[in-house]
Amino acid sequence: MKSFLPNDNDQYYELPPVGGAHTLITEQAVELALNSLSLDNTPGPDKLSFGAVRLLWKLDKERVVRLMKDAIRTGRHPAVLN
Repeated sequence: MKSFLPNDNDQYYELPPVGGAHTLITEQAVELALNSLSLDNTPGPDKLSFGAVRLLWKLDKERVVRLMKDAIRTGRHPAVLN
């Protein structure tokens, strides 16, 4: 959850209750996380370049936010198939 830091104005930040972390995911938090990373990063095991992720963000922000919330809420993250 390193990429979804609390608001700079929050002096005292506490983790949400168990099962509530997904409530911290907002469009602004995802956009901040995406814009804080370098486009020069190499693709991971999924072979998806960061440029492709940013393009998807531009095309469908709502879907990306929903994917992030659901992944964190359920604890399920798609496996990379080789």
